[in-house]
Amino acid sequence: MKRKNHLLRHLSGRLAPLLLTLGLFGAGKAWHGKAIAQPGYPKAGGRLLILSCHDGDTCTAVPSQGAARRSLRLIGIDAPEVTFHGRQGQTYGEESRRYINQWLKGQWVDIELYGTDVYGRYLALIRDKTGADVNEELIREGLAFAYRGRSAFGELAKRMLKVEEEARNSKKGLWSLPMDKRPQNPGDFRHSKSKR
Repeated sequence: MKRKNHLLRHLSGRLAPLLLTLGLFGAGKAWHGKAIAQPGYPKAGGRLLILSCHDGDTCTAVPSQGAARRSLRLIGIDAPEVTFHGRQGQTYGEESRRYINQWLKGQWVDIELYGTDVYGRYLALIRDKTGADVNEELIREGLAFAYRGRSAFGELAKRMLKVEEEARNSKKGLWSLPMDKRPQNPGDFRHSKSKR
């Protein structure tokens, strides 16, 4: 089964540019097909209503009132973990969640989709009603790290790492804390918790 899923993901990733060209992956149909993230370009885009954000890098959205809810994972960032189902969160996890909810909850946003992650969440770059890059702003404000996982996205990853360096140098958000009080990179945090 794993082998079959891997093959399907591989093929859908290879076919996505063709499907996009043919209009089968357009903004209105972006929710119907699974694509694997391919560096360098988005698969589709559209306008969505943000219902809520569970943490600083995952939101629930709908393309229209009453439509099926979809989970969006903000691409290129990794926000500190929040306390969830009794699992201890990280410093700045709640601040990050509060910030993004105050900013986006109930707002229509523009998105660029880059495929899906292993959990089926749509990888998205989000722009608010003014055109501001939400993903980048969360890093700039010191509320998220640049994502350093296996599927970091070329130029996007480089841009996010540069913004993180600027936030660190400016001592914004979590970077204002003394070194021993700062949260560790969320990917490292998750990995250390899974080993227990």
